[in-house]
Amino acid sequence: MHILMKYLAIKLFILFYLFFPKSIYTSDLACSDFWFNKNIPQLTDKIINVKASMIINNDSSRIIELYIDRYNKRFRIDYDDQILILDQNKSTKIFINTNQLYIDNPDTVLYNIISSIFTEKYKYFNEESIESSYNKYLIKNQLGFNQIEIVYSDGCSNMNFIKLDSDKINILIDHIDIEIIESNSLFE
Repeated sequence: MHILMKYLAIKLFILFYLFFPKSIYTSDLACSDFWFNKNIPQLTDKIINVKASMIINNDSSRIIELYIDRYNKRFRIDYDDQILILDQNKSTKIFINTNQLYIDNPDTVLYNIISSIFTEKYKYFNEESIESSYNKYLIKNQLGFNQIEIVYSDGCSNMNFIKLDSDKINILIDHIDIEIIESNSLFE
């Protein structure tokens, strides 16, 4: 009799899992939460390095490196012989080939996108604008973009790609690799 009860309990669990929508038994951001907890360390004094391939407006693919300093709330982007350092107070752009430096008002849109995806789990996105399926998130009409699409692998352990679409620019970021590094000189 005891074995029969275990069998029925397992069978009911399987039926419940198969026939009820996922939103009943998981949060809408479950895949994102799983990826974040697996890939983004809770230690705030380490630098997170994100390497990826980026295509802008269907042009050729280029390598981009993002360095995230969560402790000081700043980001560094290395792309095409340029370095862009963002924080909440200013944007600094360095052209390596010409040794030029530009300091400007903060690029809040870019800062908020990076923060929402890599440090603060969608903090700057309006939750009503997020449509989600198991491993795919569509964020509509936020931060100047018509649509931001974030797709994770089937097991939610990797981020497959990020796609940003607006009337003026389309960006596809894929081949995303994350590692933790220790370097104090990246933001100097």
